[in-house]
Amino acid sequence: MIQLDEVPPFKGDESPEEAERWLKTLIIATGSFSNSGILRFLHTRLKENSPAMDWYDGLDEDSKTSWIRFRPLFRQRWIQSSAHHDEWHAFCNHILTCADLFQGGRDSDLATLSDRVTIWANDHLELGKAVNRTDSALIEASRRLVPDFVDAYLQVYTQTSSTTTFYDYCDAIKSIPQTVLQMEQIRFRQSSNNWQTAMEKKITDISSKIDQLLSLRDEIASISAKLSNHSMGNPALAMQGSSSTGVAWEACSPFTSMMSLENNSDQDATGAATPVAPQPSLESTQGTE
Repeated sequence: MIQLDEVPPFKGDESPEEAERWLKTLIIATGSFSNSGILRFLHTRLKENSPAMDWYDGLDEDSKTSWIRFRPLFRQRWIQSSAHHDEWHAFCNHILTCADLFQGGRDSDLATLSDRVTIWANDHLELGKAVNRTDSALIEASRRLVPDFVDAYLQVYTQTSSTTTFYDYCDAIKSIPQTVLQMEQIRFRQSSNNWQTAMEKKITDISSKIDQLLSLRDEIASISAKLSNHSMGNPALAMQGSSSTGVAWEACSPFTSMMSLENNSDQDATGAATPVAPQPSLESTQGTE
């Protein structure tokens, strides 16, 4: 069960999917409420001075007090069709990166950095016109699509100029001086060079470690080959430790080996030698006969 305090404020700049999830969360959290109770609670979850609150204030009183009338209006306004969703998706993916701007990834044939910024801003303005969103929502979303230095410049720009509309916002981007762009390009290239140098050093270190491992592997293979050749030249050494009976093989004559096996068999389970009766000599055997 979702608690009432788990329903986040609704601002009106959410994506259609986020608006859909918000509405479902609200309905679950207010499952025991009457329709009028749902609407009263919903009003408390609209953020002040937001596009959502502005839209709500513009509704007639019947829509504000009837859940049956309010719900389809909310869906129509904030949970848009798939076509509008695709337009919003295209807008949110129209990103201006430093790599595109300073490395020439976007419109690299243009002569100046200002031209590249202008092309992007004009395209972004056209994408914004196709989206059914307020100017404040478009500006807020666009701030996440530009490099930090562009957003910082616009923050200063808005202190001296009015950028209340999305058109003004795009126009302010086009007004960034060429000198500012060139300075940021120098910083970007320095940062890229430092990063590239660090990566090259890391690659060199890794290559050196790989060479050390390969050298160690060859050394181990050489030692293994020498041990193998030594074992093949010494049959007794090659046989050492290979007996399945657990009896150690030694470099000795067959007779000695047989005596060693007999002595081992004369030991009891504790490892102590079992006394062996003296054998009669050959002379005493003949005398008896």
